[in-house]
Amino acid sequence: MVVVDKCRFRYEDEVSYEKRIQDVKKVVTKYPNRIPIVCEWLPRTKSSFPPLEKKKFLVPQNMNVGQFRAVIFNALTLKNESTALYFTCKDNTTPISTILMRDLYEKKKSEDGFLYLHFSEESVFG
Repeated sequence: MVVVDKCRFRYEDEVSYEKRIQDVKKVVTKYPNRIPIVCEWLPRTKSSFPPLEKKKFLVPQNMNVGQFRAVIFNALTLKNESTALYFTCKDNTTPISTILMRDLYEKKKSEDGFLYLHFSEESVFG
């Protein structure tokens, strides 16, 4: 049975399926304790921030989603602490901040071997 992704990523359109599989195998062989992630802005998101310089990340298995959020926050060079970033998986679910990346990867990884995460921003008031 083929599962149709509910939310397509630009990276999937830019890089062939075969190349993505090849890239994951190469990186997982070289770094077996890391998780390969593709992270992009949620489509249709209006943001005042520039796009990420890179889409692919290789993170430790024991990092949690909250820690990865900080990595993305810093990569965007966000200075406004009243901005919150939210992740969405391919199946439109939102992972909790405390889940380890290895657990999220095992539950949500794509057939090509990447974990795909969209992110969006929301202003919060303290």
